[in-house]
Amino acid sequence: MRMVCISRNNDIGVGLRFAGIQTFIIDEAENIVIKLKDLIKDEDVGIINVTEDVYDLCHEEIDKITQKNDFPLIIKIPNTK
Repeated sequence: MRMVCISRNNDIGVGLRFAGIQTFIIDEAENIVIKLKDLIKDEDVGIINVTEDVYDLCHEEIDKITQKNDFPLIIKIPNTK
């Protein structure tokens, strides 16, 4: 199982990449939802981290996904200030 992250912030992306976590920097809500749907289909992904700003932008779709699927886990992480 692997952990991935979707963020809109380059600083978070670079930091998590140094930790070995695959990170996707995506700005537009449409593209975030597409990436989420692709990631939940990938059986190798166990945890999807999303930053607060990504969650705020796409919270309705993320909530639908988490209600419908038990796995992978979708976890909201804080933004950098």
